[in-house]
Amino acid sequence: MSVRSLDGRWFGTFEFAPGACGRWQVGALTLVVERAAGEWRVWHALAPADPADGGAARFDADAAPPRDQPPLRYVVADRSGALRLSPLLPDRSVVARPLSPVYVPAGETVRLYVSVPLWLRLEAGAQAPYRRLLEVGCMQLSDTWFGPDTISGELCYALRGRCRLDPGSARPPYRAVTPLVIHNRFRECLALERVKVPVRQLSLYAEPHGQLWTNELALERTEDGDLAGLRVGAAAPAEAAAATLVAAPRDRNGRKGAMHAFSALFQS
Repeated sequence: MSVRSLDGRWFGTFEFAPGACGRWQVGALTLVVERAAGEWRVWHALAPADPADGGAARFDADAAPPRDQPPLRYVVADRSGALRLSPLLPDRSVVARPLSPVYVPAGETVRLYVSVPLWLRLEAGAQAPYRRLLEVGCMQLSDTWFGPDTISGELCYALRGRCRLDPGSARPPYRAVTPLVIHNRFRECLALERVKVPVRQLSLYAEPHGQLWTNELALERTEDGDLAGLRVGAAAPAEAAAATLVAAPRDRNGRKGAMHAFSALFQS
């Protein structure tokens, strides 16, 4: 085999023989990497649409490079043939809009599951510090604004129909699952029309079979109608007790400030 996975799954550390070429298909992303003398050659392309939820994350250890298009060429001094492919959460918050509004009646608590598309990071080298080559998303996402006006708010990515009650239906391999717990102690229903997931402040965890999760998010609507501060779980959620950390938050330093500045996750 010309490319060998050292972790036994589609992401992790791979060993490339000289001249070897590997190919990943993750969601809408096709990623091809070839090891050449003194350099790594990379091709990547996105399909025009998000694949069905049953789409797989696949790795081909003996692929052919696409000679009909020029590669991105990364020149590195390391000659080990080691390449790291790491899943990441997106570089902006994600706003999920259910296909139809979801209502949480007064006094109810609901646990939703939001599936978030992944980013991938390529790094070369047998040991740290690794040489970062590329970071790319696994699907094309639309931009959306979340906030009361054009000054107070932030630019996010938009998703449609990704809030579910059954965690088993939210587990395509090219997405991470975020549990969202909502406590509505107010006397009126809480309408969930748009839900913002602050993924830059979340960690990413992987179960032994490869399924990816983030920390749990919990938000309480108090008896006077206000939204209390957001609570972020300190580890992998209960549904993924055997999961291990694969990526720390992108924005560790800004986590506390971001939580308080955007304690309201919901917007109609």
